[in-house]
Amino acid sequence: MRAIATAVSVLTFLACVGDNPDASSSSSSSSGASASGGPASIQCGNAKCAGGQVCCVTVENGNVTDASCKATADCTTSALLCDDASDCAAGEICCVANNGHSAAWRASTCSKTACPDSGDQLCAASSECGTKQCAPTPSFVRPENLKSCQ
Repeated sequence: MRAIATAVSVLTFLACVGDNPDASSSSSSSSGASASGGPASIQCGNAKCAGGQVCCVTVENGNVTDASCKATADCTTSALLCDDASDCAAGEICCVANNGHSAAWRASTCSKTACPDSGDQLCAASSECGTKQCAPTPSFVRPENLKSCQ
């Protein structure tokens, strides 16, 4: 099951990058994506992943037991592929899937519309949230130090 979730995350990431007309082999992008086609940076617990890395998350019994920055190809569990809209193509938002465990946010991906399956939208500023406010996630949510529209 874990391998399927990882494959879906990687495919979703590739689809998200593939839709980004700003992504190129140049060293800059107006969408916040890095030159390697990945997000510019992602919050991963107390660390900030560098461009091209994802926050690789391990969940056991509904709890995050590890969250660390890794290259997409090296992440064999679920991955946070974005932490706000700047990591996505223009007009897209960053959605997190908690997979039924409100304290374990194990995967995020870019979406062109509202977050599917009651997922929460991750954000950097309230301007991304419509009528909601961008605020720190509750202290029980792991990985910590993320913000969501509330």
